[in-house]
Amino acid sequence: IHYHERHHGFARTTDTRVPVADATSIRILLGDTAIDPAQGECLAFERTLDFRQGRLFRSLRWRTSQGHVLEVVAERVVALAHPGLVCIRWTLRAIDYAGPVSLESSIFGDGAAAVRGDDPRFGTGAGLAMRVTHSAVNSDDAWLVQRTSASEIGVACAQRHRVTGASLAGSSQGANGVQQVFVATLARGEEITIEKYIAYAWTRPEDALANLEFARRCAGPRFRRARWRAGRNSRDILGPYRPRHRYRRCTRRARRTSPSFQSVSPVPIRQPRQLRRHCGQGFDRRRLRGPRILGFRNLRPPGLRIHSA
Repeated sequence: IHYHERHHGFARTTDTRVPVADATSIRILLGDTAIDPAQGECLAFERTLDFRQGRLFRSLRWRTSQGHVLEVVAERVVALAHPGLVCIRWTLRAIDYAGPVSLESSIFGDGAAAVRGDDPRFGTGAGLAMRVTHSAVNSDDAWLVQRTSASEIGVACAQRHRVTGASLAGSSQGANGVQQVFVATLARGEEITIEKYIAYAWTRPEDALANLEFARRCAGPRFRRARWRAGRNSRDILGPYRPRHRYRRCTRRARRTSPSFQSVSPVPIRQPRQLRRHCGQGFDRRRLRGPRILGFRNLRPPGLRIHSA
């Protein structure tokens, strides 16, 4: 996104949103025929959002193109305290169908961003997507790992099931997805219930993590002590040591002892010999007020040679 103005919270460089792996898919097969509820005749539909319990409830009864009536009841919960967790209770009830049923629970990692009007954040049509780097599946779990192209942010998605009325028949994995298949033979009025637990985990960019670790080390006293030892033992590692605490002390002494040093001339002036010996260069009054971020206050390492600034 290229924002038209600067504002708190706006991205300074880019703000691009790409879809992550979709693990909410449960596909229905009656025998060898895949059933799409959107292609059938809807007989009843209900959707309820319970704010008190944080639950989305949906119920659909429809007639398939083969003339069978089925009913699906789904409950979905997303924990606000743990935004990476999703729980789905999904029930398929055969109203007037009797025969074999297969349910494919999948994780798809090749989803494209849906069209959202003129919102450019979703990258519709720009070919922006996350690439799948790893996938695995076994009798209990299935998971998929993705990574962005530019920022190298990794996202992992895993699923686990608790099934009533069906058994695991097999599992498979492809280049962009994994799936687990559950089979059962239903009579009229019987049902299958799947409780699907989905978890997402993600990482920050590796460069940001490295910078964060470096900043933490620099802010800690252990790193400052190590810098002192390195500067005292080998000046080739960190360069010549510059005792800025002596610079502050010299400038304060020069202000008290030299009236000519109170000048506000914008050009360097001649300072007392004591200040030249310790600092090596003169500054006017305005410049002396500048370096307030200098560290190493009240530190005087013994036997350390004073270098010019």
